[in-house]
Amino acid sequence: MKRTIHNLILVCLIIILSLITHSCSLNKKVDANDNNTQINTTKPIAFPVEAVFPTKKDISKYFETTTRVSAERKVDVISKGIGICEELLVEEGDYVKEGQILAKLDTSEVETQILQTRVNIEKCKSALEIAENSLKEGIGSKVERDNARFALDAAEATLKIQQLQLKNQTIIAPINGIITRRNIQKGVLVSTGMPVFSIVDPDSYVLPINIPEREISKVYIGQKAEVIVDSCPTESFLANVFRISPTIDPASGTIKTTLHFVENNKNPCIKDSAFARIKLVMEVHPQAVVIPKDAVLEESGKKYIFIAESKDIPDINKYDLKEIKDKSIQFTAQKIEIQVGLEDSSHYEILKGIDEHTLVITLGQMNLKPGSIIEVTSLEKILNSGHSTSNT
Repeated sequence: MKRTIHNLILVCLIIILSLITHSCSLNKKVDANDNNTQINTTKPIAFPVEAVFPTKKDISKYFETTTRVSAERKVDVISKGIGICEELLVEEGDYVKEGQILAKLDTSEVETQILQTRVNIEKCKSALEIAENSLKEGIGSKVERDNARFALDAAEATLKIQQLQLKNQTIIAPINGIITRRNIQKGVLVSTGMPVFSIVDPDSYVLPINIPEREISKVYIGQKAEVIVDSCPTESFLANVFRISPTIDPASGTIKTTLHFVENNKNPCIKDSAFARIKLVMEVHPQAVVIPKDAVLEESGKKYIFIAESKDIPDINKYDLKEIKDKSIQFTAQKIEIQVGLEDSSHYEILKGIDEHTLVITLGQMNLKPGSIIEVTSLEKILNSGHSTSNT
């Protein structure tokens, strides 16, 4: 009897264990099915990108070249006198006016000569007076009177020369301008013909450039140019064309064209012979549709961009960010060939391919393929600022 009960208990345990095992296997299958379901329903990975709408702005075509600032009025002041420099009244960098005294040379020797000549003139006047009286009284000759007159004229001419020499002992500025070089100092001997100062008139600064013959038909008097001088690279200056040579240089096939600064030519950054970079405006397209250059890719000589689009959003301007997130709207990248017109340092003009309502990818497009799922990280900024095609 006891053996029978023991066998029944053992059978029951076996049945219970088999039920438990079967239940566990079912749970594993369910879990596996759940995992498979989760994997199948996971969204594809979206590539993060930034995008913007095209804008409208004036865009220009430039002729770019380099030159050096040149002063049309600059002189080397040459000493006309001779003597020791007693006074030095200006230094390099000083602005002077025409006629201003720059330096004074020793005048003692010339002044002494002038005193002697004045005494000689008085003697000649007395001799002439005596000769004329003698001629009137009949005791003198006409030749004696004429010789006395010639002697007086010579003495007076000598006085004028000496007075001019005295004037030349003072060195003056022949033009308005800036002292760019001083070649003398106090106490040195200055000789006639010695260059003592250099003066440059900043009002006469010009920018000579050479325009290729094929471009000269687009150049005219008053045409504007942007100028950057290397000595002050953070500033930009405005210049315009004021002289065009009537001849072509046969050696280079170019025409000399001269520009002058519209303003700021007295800016201390602008110096004679300073290196300058010129951007002459050759053509302007007002209110052109433009996109950043960073967005454009080139392949086989053609230009392409990637745009962000969604079949669920016919017009992104009618949605806000919350609606897009709530509806789980998905963006894809599409590759578009474009035709460009003028370009500047940061933008291309768009002639064909897109319009100002196209969302252009500007960052992250290098990793994309047509149809790639993307996440527009700049979408919030775009929607908050509002889509505008006004000037940038």
